[in-house]
Amino acid sequence: MSRVKRDRSWMGNARTSAKVGSAVMLDGYLVPREADFFFDGAEEESGQYAPNIAAKFRVRDGIPECVSFCVTVKPGGRGIRDCDLALFNLESLTRNVLLSHAQKAIESQVPMRELDQMRASNAIANASAAARIKRVARVYLENASTGAPRMAVADSFGFDPRHASRLIADARLAGLIPPLGASDEELASALEAIKQES
Repeated sequence: MSRVKRDRSWMGNARTSAKVGSAVMLDGYLVPREADFFFDGAEEESGQYAPNIAAKFRVRDGIPECVSFCVTVKPGGRGIRDCDLALFNLESLTRNVLLSHAQKAIESQVPMRELDQMRASNAIANASAAARIKRVARVYLENASTGAPRMAVADSFGFDPRHASRLIADARLAGLIPPLGASDEELASALEAIKQES
């Protein structure tokens, strides 16, 4: 457990825990599939106690995500303020909590049989993720002229718009979707390239 100062007045003790089970790869490390973060608010200069935080994170389809984030006022403690919530970058917190339980994926730390199974499982997951990103890119590019390609991706795959945005960003990073502001010709050329690879 570590003492954390969230800002000048929000003090508390932070800890993380991870569920025992199959590990997944994240940034070259083996991390738990699920992890929890707890922040126990301490007494502030005002004499009141800062709020508590409980959050849950997981890795799904190779993407770290926050699935629950709850800020709770302690009995007799001060209320939750805008400036409290402004302190958090959830995506960064998610990655940091998961990586706090990481082990480097090397043979000396993992029995060979388990490592081979993990490699095979990760290869399958990565192959399906790559194929999914390519399908996302295709749907996005086919609907670029509608003015709502993100919603087309969300509707096509049954994702919420935020998850669709993350996958579109992944496709853009993979070079499948041109940068924002690309011309119609660049979008058409990218779509043609995906069709030829299929």
